[in-house]
Amino acid sequence: MNRESNYVLSARAKQDIRQIADYTLDNFGVNQSLAYAQALIKVIQKLASNPELGRAYVPIKAHMVFRYRFKAHVLFYYKVPEGIFVLRVLGGKMDFERHLG
Repeated sequence: MNRESNYVLSARAKQDIRQIADYTLDNFGVNQSLAYAQALIKVIQKLASNPELGRAYVPIKAHMVFRYRFKAHVLFYYKVPEGIFVLRVLGGKMDFERHLG
């Protein structure tokens, strides 16, 4: 749990963010990769402080999953008493159901 902004990234969300950073680095350079990663973390912190910014998406395992679009990606998370738990960070054109299952 990140104590300042109260969020937890799932192992898959961490992997998603690493892949996004690698892709951005390979295609747009180090400065853009760092800027995008920093902006993504700021969005996650903002959602942790105000989870209702996302739209209700679908219940999964007794949790209502929310989605929030950030540039070319969509963050999927659910509320926990301390903040949010980020399930995935997926490309906006991906098959969400397949990747959330």
